[in-house]
Amino acid sequence: MTNIDIMISIIPGSVFKVKKIIIVSKINRFKSARIGGVVITMFEFVIYLKALATILITNSHFDTIYPISQLSMGGSIGNSIFFWVSGFCLSNIKSRGSIVVDGGGAWYLHRLWRIYLPCVVAVLINTFYRYMIHIATPNLKEILGNIVNPTVGFWFVQAILVLYILYYITVRLLDNGTLSFKVVFITIGIIYTISYVLCVDKSYVSIERDSLFKWIYYFAVMMLGFYCKKKKRSNAQNKVSLLIVCSAMFVIFYGLQFVIKRCTVLLPFQFIIHVEEVVFIYYITYLFENLESFFIKIKHKTAISKIADSLAKITLEIYLVQMVVIDLCAEHLAFPLSFVVAVVGIYVYAIIVNSISTQVRRIVEKIVIRKKKAKI
Repeated sequence: MTNIDIMISIIPGSVFKVKKIIIVSKINRFKSARIGGVVITMFEFVIYLKALATILITNSHFDTIYPISQLSMGGSIGNSIFFWVSGFCLSNIKSRGSIVVDGGGAWYLHRLWRIYLPCVVAVLINTFYRYMIHIATPNLKEILGNIVNPTVGFWFVQAILVLYILYYITVRLLDNGTLSFKVVFITIGIIYTISYVLCVDKSYVSIERDSLFKWIYYFAVMMLGFYCKKKKRSNAQNKVSLLIVCSAMFVIFYGLQFVIKRCTVLLPFQFIIHVEEVVFIYYITYLFENLESFFIKIKHKTAISKIADSLAKITLEIYLVQMVVIDLCAEHLAFPLSFVVAVVGIYVYAIIVNSISTQVRRIVEKIVIRKKKAKI
């Protein structure tokens, strides 16, 4: 009998811990545990994927800090990894350890609640900060609006909240045999193609701009994560070869963007970037999946393990606070000091937001539990 923490991804930016006395066994190359008759597999590699995605997305916003703006790359890949992780980790909709729920409404509301609080905390702090430095005058309507809908300005949060609904419906239809993976991916492909032809501005590289079109792509990546979880990919015989393939595809991905941006005749074919990227995401996640035993071996023993674990716990908060810190550092500090202060500032600010939202959530949940017990 061993007392361990079960790491379950609730959203791409958070890790939920369920502490139980459980029996630990081995399933394939992953640690697994049985709770209440349900086998829950713990994936250490997911922590490293989240950490990598967090670093890539944050780096993509450093264009105003770097002396060479082209160094701010990785945003699209980071977003894709997050959506893949969501699809991979939320595959067991009917049974989620201590958060087993009945019905899609409860399943969705639970995730909405865990996203909503950090958003409210971050947005309110950002708002009051602007008031303190006199960027804006106090506005009660704005404050109340931020509380009601704190996702304004955060396309990723808006996308995940909508795609959760589509994901739930699709997974349930797949689980009961109404749909097959072939039908799902063909349908997504048809919708993507029609939207690309009719809606995408092909006068520049626009597939990753602020539009609903990219939501189709990220939903495909989310379903790819679910597919990879259900199909249980086999062990790679040669991890070095897999690393070489991933490195080559990473170079090709940015090479494609470079060529298409500079050769305008190729702009109508920019969808190739998404095609190459989804293949890259398949292989980079496959590589990390095959490094699971290595990640378990170095857990809590190396600096990189501690850093990855720390970042994985506050991924959502880092996303929410980074632009405020980056803009402030870019305006008042010179590189490389601006970079160092921004990195430290984002990390500290994210921890503060995470701590406040966690405490508020615990208080609210305790009140709700007491009221339920009182009714009984």
